[in-house]
Amino acid sequence: MSKGTVVLAYSGGLDTSCILVWLKEQGYDVIAYLANIGQDEDFDAARKKAESLGAKKVFIEDLRTEFVEEFIWPAVQANAIYEDRYLLGTSIARPCIARRQVQIAQQEAAQFVSHGATGKGNDQIRFELTCYALYPEVKVSLQPCVPLCDSCSFPVAEVQIIAPWRIPEFYTRFKGRKDLMEYAQKHGISVPVTPKAPWSMDANLMHISYESGILENPKNHAPADLYQMTTNSADSPASPDVLEIEFSKGVPVKVTNAKAGKSLTVALQIFTYLNEIGGKHGVGRIDIVENRFIGMKSRGKRERGQRTDARPSRPVEVLSVPATHQTLPPAAQPGFQCERKKPNVPRKGKQQPSVCQEAQFPFNVLSVSRHAGYQPISPRKKTLTCCIYETPGGTILYHAHLDIETFTMDREVRKIKQGLGVRFSEQIYNGFWYSPECEFVRRCIAQSQDRVEGKVQVSVFKGQVYILGRESPKSLYNEELVSMDVQGDYDPCDASGFIRINAVRSVGLHGAEPLSRPELLCHVAC
Repeated sequence: MSKGTVVLAYSGGLDTSCILVWLKEQGYDVIAYLANIGQDEDFDAARKKAESLGAKKVFIEDLRTEFVEEFIWPAVQANAIYEDRYLLGTSIARPCIARRQVQIAQQEAAQFVSHGATGKGNDQIRFELTCYALYPEVKVSLQPCVPLCDSCSFPVAEVQIIAPWRIPEFYTRFKGRKDLMEYAQKHGISVPVTPKAPWSMDANLMHISYESGILENPKNHAPADLYQMTTNSADSPASPDVLEIEFSKGVPVKVTNAKAGKSLTVALQIFTYLNEIGGKHGVGRIDIVENRFIGMKSRGKRERGQRTDARPSRPVEVLSVPATHQTLPPAAQPGFQCERKKPNVPRKGKQQPSVCQEAQFPFNVLSVSRHAGYQPISPRKKTLTCCIYETPGGTILYHAHLDIETFTMDREVRKIKQGLGVRFSEQIYNGFWYSPECEFVRRCIAQSQDRVEGKVQVSVFKGQVYILGRESPKSLYNEELVSMDVQGDYDPCDASGFIRINAVRSVGLHGAEPLSRPELLCHVAC
């Protein structure tokens, strides 16, 4: 007898192919869902593979246009970049993929959704927060929320998520890629991974990320044959491509390559073409160390078989959230614990507080809700991970948008917007796309772009993007005012008072004659 229907976020790779078969073994009916977000994939072959592995249905959804217009464009408007270097290609894609997974689950009346994200990475958070925010009511019954909160009584809608890499039965059986490969061979699952190239990739229209294998050692250089989206800059063309990118409200609306006689105005075509040009010239490669939300040290690593949370393993396969709590409150912050606790139960000599299961999320990353009685506890400290990314089109747009924004936006408005951009980048990276605070920040950033209109000319050459010029009907630049040859409507004498006013703090700090002090004279001389 079937345990229910599961919508599995399926990629056709080693992990999700094995998970599909494993779910069938556990007694579930599996609907495989594969999102087309621009990756180089044989979708017909993926469909046939999923069907051959026992999928009840297979959905292959073309999300490329909405991915660009609803996710990439807001990131461009925000100049979204995590820790000054990562353009968030994977982070932006996850809420797009997960949203459609939730819609399919609703459409098919599925009781479960599942994914292949590991218990150590960020993707589990991104997928599941989307589910919590968007999944509609499935089962409702009047009962206490969980045994640990006896005083709570309200309708519970079970948004049920099967996360195999957090289920002891699964991760103790599959301790690494070798075990998965053996399982795949036993069940006739064809996989593209070979011992010569064991690293994993996550590809979409915006970028490719690389992890695992020799990349786990941050000292090792990336193999020359690793990169698939970009050409080595040393082997790139000897002449640049000069592009003109036109923006309206901070969004690219046209790209022109006069030399090639090409002009594009459709969002998907614009981004695809910028990927082509950037890839040809080796633009957008980075090898970085970044802070994961949950904390881990690796190089794009997918380690398995070991829990990293301090709490004892939970013998359940699903997580539940009340229907009344499916929308995250604006003040939600990582790590909440129920105030209503039963007496501590000793475990191996330590006191373990009982925790409301509704507040439990892997590694205490998220409380689903701050309902009555929830109080914050300290979130886990972040550590580092090393990653390699290729983001050619996104890199070109980042530089072009930054230039036109500076050209058209008021200085003080831009300072505020820069701060919002940092917050937005962190919210995307940490999986909070559908949170109220992220929606608020997106709207603020969108409004800041009202004046960001104009054209930017760029040269793409040998791994670099060079700004050549810009023009805008809403420019705040006054050529006559700043000219060294024309005085314009400006009295240079006014600068004297401006300088004296700004010097008040320094005079007060260093005394009436600050330069009489030897150490200050030394600084000035240097």
